[in-house]
Amino acid sequence: MIKLRPGRGGLKLSWSERDVERMVSILGADYAERQQAPVLWSIAKAAERRGLRLNPEVLEHLATAKEMRKAFKLIKALKDAPGLPGLFPHQRVDVAYFEATKFPAYLLAHSPGVGKTLPAILWAERCVGFSEGRILVVTPNSAKLQWRDEIRRWQGLEHPITIVEGTSAEQILKAQKDGWVIAHWESLVHARFGFVTKPWDVVIADEAHNIQNRKAQRSNTLFDLDAKFRIALTAHPYTNSPDELWSILHWLYPEKFNAFWRFWGMHVKATPKRFGGYEITGTRRPKLLQWEISPFVLRRTKKELGWIEPRRIKRMVQLSTRGRKEYEKLKKEFFVELEAHKNHTKVLAIPSVLARVTRLRQYLIDPALLGAKEKSIKFPVISELLRELDGPPVIFTQYAAALQNLAAHLIKQKKRIGYIYGSISTKERARAKKQFLAGTLDALLITSAGGEALNLGKWGNVVFLDLPWNPRGVEQVEGRVDRPEEGTGHRVPTTSYRIVVEDSYEERMEEKINKKHGMFSEVFTIANLKELFA
Repeated sequence: MIKLRPGRGGLKLSWSERDVERMVSILGADYAERQQAPVLWSIAKAAERRGLRLNPEVLEHLATAKEMRKAFKLIKALKDAPGLPGLFPHQRVDVAYFEATKFPAYLLAHSPGVGKTLPAILWAERCVGFSEGRILVVTPNSAKLQWRDEIRRWQGLEHPITIVEGTSAEQILKAQKDGWVIAHWESLVHARFGFVTKPWDVVIADEAHNIQNRKAQRSNTLFDLDAKFRIALTAHPYTNSPDELWSILHWLYPEKFNAFWRFWGMHVKATPKRFGGYEITGTRRPKLLQWEISPFVLRRTKKELGWIEPRRIKRMVQLSTRGRKEYEKLKKEFFVELEAHKNHTKVLAIPSVLARVTRLRQYLIDPALLGAKEKSIKFPVISELLRELDGPPVIFTQYAAALQNLAAHLIKQKKRIGYIYGSISTKERARAKKQFLAGTLDALLITSAGGEALNLGKWGNVVFLDLPWNPRGVEQVEGRVDRPEEGTGHRVPTTSYRIVVEDSYEERMEEKINKKHGMFSEVFTIANLKELFA
């Protein structure tokens, strides 16, 4: 632990070997002044409160670090930067920040749709000096062709672009190519050998929250990559607990963030549960965490940029008499399980809860998903919206079976429908996206597994058959639509329609998921479930 001890010229710092190195080596050995900033700032304040005097050398380091931090802050606050036509002003500022700081790794955490891809491409090209190099992009499968098109749009055909696909053996060979290599997250598991065999100049991790599980195989493959420069892109570095951020930080700066439980103890506020485990309640020292990561983190929200947030409209529907009886029966069975737990703060086993809640959710979307004879009361609303809207909407559901049933309903009405879901091929996704953007479809139906990371910005209409459980899911879906159009940068105001069943949990759902933490464990306590489904 860090201690103050008497010394010539004032109090000096004392610590166990490597303890402070792990805590403060934010930017590597070449940035000694900046390394000391987080810890020394805290120590200086503590010493001042106790009337103690710090060693002059320590104060000199602290003063230098404070000036550097001030300079970083001023660059981030710029409204625009010179050069680079075709970019939004804030994107030019991002590139200017990269040029001024020249750090080996960054976290780009802008809101969905604000524009993270292009600054990452330009930064990567500048890192390799526009010479022959190896740049890896790891992204959701649905976004591989989108990345290829963006690279070609801004870099032309100067460097080869390889897309990792095919059998595991083919993926391994493609992962060893030079130039740009675009891979999907699953390929880090299937073709691990190909990625770790040769060093990379730059690695870009798109939707980097995919490595929040530090023990997952794809996380370990990313950790093991030999790369000079790294950049993580995600609008949601963590959702449930600050410790989800550790994997991203560990990948960006492995020497500093090398111990998970040390990070957990420093930054996670938690209380022990009676029968083991912890309940996460927030961030222990938010200012310290902010200080540690702020030099290499850039985040901008639509509100900050003055962009209009999506307009959200509810379309209320009512269950029929028989539908209400069947829904109440399902809910009663669910409450029997809840009443078996006397302690109302206890968190139920997640798989058990999910199985029961899923049945209730599916019934409200389409009773046919559970084998019931009732017709969906939401599908007719979709038909009405298609007649009202000026352009085709993106219609979201978490359930592929619901997507298929809705498609069959709309096809009977002679509607032209496109699909994007988890199991379709990359080429089929690209075809559906192209048709949607061209306006040849009446609607594009997507699931969370199929639509992640796609740019569907043009028409500005999104419809939720059901809402995801957390704010990240909702924002990700809206962010696919509420973004500048590919190639033109044109923005259309977005309207988000939510089809909600009256007197059901759906009326209280949005309020729940918009809580400050939006944590899964908070939603699935006995008390909260009773409140949600009462």
